[in-house]
Amino acid sequence: MTQSQSSTGPELYSSAQFAIELDGDKSLTSLRSIDGGHAKTEILTYHSGTKNLGVLRQNGKRKYEDIKLVMGMAAGPAMWNWMNSFIAGTCERRNGALVAADKNYVEKARRLFKEAIISSIDFPSFNSTDKNPATVTVTVSPETMVYTVGDGGNIAAPDPDGGPTGENQRQKHVSACNFHFSYHGASDGAMKRVTKVDAFSVKTKIVEYHHAGRHEPIKLAGKVEWPNIAFYLPEIEAQFFIDLHTKTMSGQPAPIGAAELSYFDNNRRPRGVVEFEGCRIFSVAPDKHDATNEEVRQVKVEMAVESITVKPKGS
Repeated sequence: MTQSQSSTGPELYSSAQFAIELDGDKSLTSLRSIDGGHAKTEILTYHSGTKNLGVLRQNGKRKYEDIKLVMGMAAGPAMWNWMNSFIAGTCERRNGALVAADKNYVEKARRLFKEAIISSIDFPSFNSTDKNPATVTVTVSPETMVYTVGDGGNIAAPDPDGGPTGENQRQKHVSACNFHFSYHGASDGAMKRVTKVDAFSVKTKIVEYHHAGRHEPIKLAGKVEWPNIAFYLPEIEAQFFIDLHTKTMSGQPAPIGAAELSYFDNNRRPRGVVEFEGCRIFSVAPDKHDATNEEVRQVKVEMAVESITVKPKGS
């Protein structure tokens, strides 16, 4: 005989709303996804000489995996301030929480982290034909992580611009096609035809220091590694960069330039700018000649940079 069962446990939910809270600041930053952050231990194996014991196994040191946070380019100021401190090389440590909520934005679970530092920031590719959201991925390396139950609060924090949250989220939505790339010295007409800027990453190597008496290592950040930036424009507009590259290849001193990548929301309001300093052009590569290709002939320009600064919301 089958006995019917009634659900007496807590209500199940499908978590589709995520946010990050930094240093107790209640102005949460909404996230598109969270990956990693798992806590685990290593298993140590001892081979005993006693026949009856055989192999002994026990838990070893703790380990907390890195957390990958994916968010829109119009993320909140608290998160951008932390990201900018990493790019500036100051390596600020933050305590905070990863919050999961149900479809009604009611908090259901928390993951508390301490002494976390950023190890990399992956900026998206901007493409004039791509209408998908432009998202930035931040990799965070915590020293500790604790799972707790949510407090039942609402994570739909009011937007600093005012108005309903849903409306402002639509206005702040940054698509990958809403951008403008400029290089100081190049004509505005040519730079308005830049069709694509490849994705790039700012990263550092995390060094673990195992201190006596601590269950988990202290994490330290190494030097910041700057990426090379690649962008594309029609060959007919690329003469300025061809001349720079020709001067460099002939052994003449080429001027050190500066560039900017501005991005906008879907209402064409400025949401931020990425500034590149110490730019040196090191490659200008035209498209392959192909008789069957009917698309506009493009040139890929690559440049090395000495520093990057991000100013969200056009500040």
